Amino acid sequence: MVALKEFANFITLNTVNLAATFARLLAESRAEFATLPQSTRTALGRKLLKAAAEACQQQTSEPLLKLFADPTPRWAGTSAPAHPLTEVECLGQTLSPIVTNLEAGKFLWQTLFELRAAVLEKQPAPPFVLPPLNVSSAAEAVGDHSLLQLLIDNLPDHIYIKDANSRFLLANHAVQRHLGASTPQEVIGKTDFDFSPPELAEQYYAEEQALFKAGQSFVGHEQPIYDHETDTTRWVSSTKVLFKDAEGNIAGLVGLNRDITELRQTRQDLTKFKLGIDNSTDAIFLTDVDGKIIYVNAAFEKVYGFTRAEALGKTPRILKSGLISQERYAEFWAALLNKQVVAGEIINKTKDGRLVTVEVSNNPILDESDSIIGFLAMHRDVTERKQVDASLAKRAAELETVAQVSVAASTILDTRKLIQEVADLTKERFGLYHAHIYLLNPETEILELAAGAGEIGRQMLNQGWQIPLNKELSLVARAARAREAVVVNNVLENAGYFPNPLLPDTRSEMAVPIIAGDTLVGVLDVQANKVDYFTDDDRRVQLALAAQVAVALRNARLYEQIQAALADVQQSQHLLRNVIDATPDWILVTDRQHRYRLVNSSYAASLKMKPEDVVGKTALEVGLPEEIVKGDPVQGIRGFWVDDDEVMAGGQTRVVDREPSVVDGKPVYLSSVKVPLKNEQGEVWGLLGYVRDITEHEQLLADTKQRAQESMVTKNIAAAINADTRLAATLPFVADQLQELLPTDILCLAEYTPQSTELTLYTVGVNAPPELFDPQGVRLPLDNNCAGWVISHNEAWIEDDLREAKRFVEDDPLAALQMAARLVIPLQMGPEVVGALYLVNAQPGAYTEENLAILWQIADQMAPAIERVHLFEQVQRRAHREQTIREITEKMRAATSMEQLVKITATEIGQRFSAAYTLVDLGTNSAAKNQAKNGNSQTEQVAELEN
Repeated sequence: MVALKEFANFITLNTVNLAATFARLLAESRAEFATLPQSTRTALGRKLLKAAAEACQQQTSEPLLKLFADPTPRWAGTSAPAHPLTEVECLGQTLSPIVTNLEAGKFLWQTLFELRAAVLEKQPAPPFVLPPLNVSSAAEAVGDHSLLQLLIDNLPDHIYIKDANSRFLLANHAVQRHLGASTPQEVIGKTDFDFSPPELAEQYYAEEQALFKAGQSFVGHEQPIYDHETDTTRWVSSTKVLFKDAEGNIAGLVGLNRDITELRQTRQDLTKFKLGIDNSTDAIFLTDVDGKIIYVNAAFEKVYGFTRAEALGKTPRILKSGLISQERYAEFWAALLNKQVVAGEIINKTKDGRLVTVEVSNNPILDESDSIIGFLAMHRDVTERKQVDASLAKRAAELETVAQVSVAASTILDTRKLIQEVADLTKERFGLYHAHIYLLNPETEILELAAGAGEIGRQMLNQGWQIPLNKELSLVARAARAREAVVVNNVLENAGYFPNPLLPDTRSEMAVPIIAGDTLVGVLDVQANKVDYFTDDDRRVQLALAAQVAVALRNARLYEQIQAALADVQQSQHLLRNVIDATPDWILVTDRQHRYRLVNSSYAASLKMKPEDVVGKTALEVGLPEEIVKGDPVQGIRGFWVDDDEVMAGGQTRVVDREPSVVDGKPVYLSSVKVPLKNEQGEVWGLLGYVRDITEHEQLLADTKQRAQESMVTKNIAAAINADTRLAATLPFVADQLQELLPTDILCLAEYTPQSTELTLYTVGVNAPPELFDPQGVRLPLDNNCAGWVISHNEAWIEDDLREAKRFVEDDPLAALQMAARLVIPLQMGPEVVGALYLVNAQPGAYTEENLAILWQIADQMAPAIERVHLFEQVQRRAHREQTIREITEKMRAATSMEQLVKITATEIGQRFSAAYTLVDLGTNSAAKNQAKNGNSQTEQVAELEN
């Protein structure tokens, strides 16, 4: 039965805590047990619990009956107190609070019943029976039983007798102490109202009067009591049994309270622990010491597809993907059996054969004697996250390309040149087979090829390729009519595909409409030479690119319209005003004194003014900052008036890709075209400005570059530390790389072995003296240094200025080097901290939370490397020892006499271990002599050396 097996597994995994509870209960039950050592009582508890687990597994009480048949196996030679029934009761009290399943509870209670019967049959004892009470006064009857009083005074439980008015007639010492009385006699005749808080006393009285009225008793009722002895509220298991006088009338009750405070807490803790595991979203399973699965949670069934019944009794080999080498599995088990936590990322296989990537943490479970009793494994399915990360990385690269193409297009004002640049950049940056752009002629409703990438695109343009908008099967026409992207991922299977002799290798094609506002402008058509090349993500990216192209085309056409309108400004004033006010970009005209002669609504709105209120004023007069207008060399700001003066002086159009400004009190970046304006005599009297807000583009570009730089530095560091087993040797490279992302004058790496009291600190100076770097590292105590504090507390440390409040021994040397800011994070491997990464900079307040996030990424790469270094050093030491043994053995085998053999042995061992002297003990027994005669003496000496 699954419930009994789960109960058995739960007992096995919690043997340590349950055995301690059993030992305490045993000591409290009888003085004979209290005199035994704690270890002896705990050992007995482990044996009984192990037998109970076996009984559940086998679904029979035989393991426990066999254990009680002979006391020797239970007590292992110790003189056993003659109270086996007490052991059975304490076992029941230990296990009953953790039973959460009715089926397991029934089996446990039946087993304990059979065990009690067997113990009583083997060691019968006359039952203790109270003589009949002839009660004229219940108090008189109880007082006659001095033997009963002697017995109950030596029990740890609260035992008392009350009359029908809930007055105490008898109480043992445990009750007296609990109520805070000096003697048991002081309790007699009083009620709970004389001792307990009113609310509890009222509860007890009402409860007992209800029992008297109903003529019923209750057993094992859990309730709180106030304990005067400890001044605390504790929990008891309360039993109250009614008794009658000689006439059959209810005369009172006999009560027994057993303190279950610790048991209740243990039960709650165990229940919370089990609920936590059962409800975890991570797949969690437990195995015994042989690796057989004894428990799985619901998430395990969901992740791997195996039901609980299918998994129990199997080994984790059912999850093997076949992609992990046997050597790695061997290392895995070797580490676990060496009581180490094994964590990392592996690929497993589900029941239906799917491969899943999981982050795993495998932990040995140790008992109180530090012996392995099983293993706990936690697996987190990160398959989807890995796929999302890869998709996001690809998307980021594509969006960066969109931004670059958009920025390039936004600076071109000639329509033909603009679309040719877009076609070329799209093919190049996205790695496509071909790209071209059709523009719609609204009068003829024909899509005319306007630009194509490369030489093939120019040939197609010269041939005058056209596609009617109503051509039914054309991909380009379909995208234009539907105003949505059309994708065909195998053109050879598409009935409407017409192969282009200039593009024979086309296999996948996507047509994307170019729409400005509600107006169809044209179609961007891209092609790949692979089947199933375009995805939904590609479709979204190309739609974004087409939207940017539409904006650029609109702006270019607007610019052309503005230029044409300005040629005859006097005749087309009304048209000009409508055109310039219709564009969201800024259009303005200034004279040589920088006074506005004309502005559009968009520009005036950015100043929170009307166009007529701006005309006649300068930029300074409408509130723009002076450093933006005139420039500030200290801040590196050129100032747009400087450009304006140069354009008017030189008479040449200037395109400014990027310049800072302020809009509505916020800093922005603008891209502008500045065209000199001339009068009829050809003299420049002012300039036309066309300005576009590119702040979002700039931010996108800056963010993309930052992410790309962070990713590159992280990859470089990861490659370096994974390529060299000498982690300290990579520090100079790591420091140089970190300079690209973080302010770094000094970089330190602290290596730490868990449970050690020391750490090894490696230091490299970037903008500090080179002698700081010691490839051998420096051993330091764990306390009184910043790295040690971070390791001990497993917390990051950010300090603005270590010179203000020096906390650690290294602060004085760092202050002497003019260092101020400090950033330190722990390097964690699973639940263990294996070191710390330490940055120092001369600039106070140099480090922020953003710096901390970047450093965590580096730390994720370095912590496993430290672990690999430790393993590599162990392998090196083992190889060196084996090589030494081989070399000494070869020289010993070359000896031709016993004297020469002894001399070689002593000399080699002394030299290898730098010993002051060497003693070789050959032995004198006959077996050794016989071995020497048979030529085996050299092997004997080598064996001695190996040992």
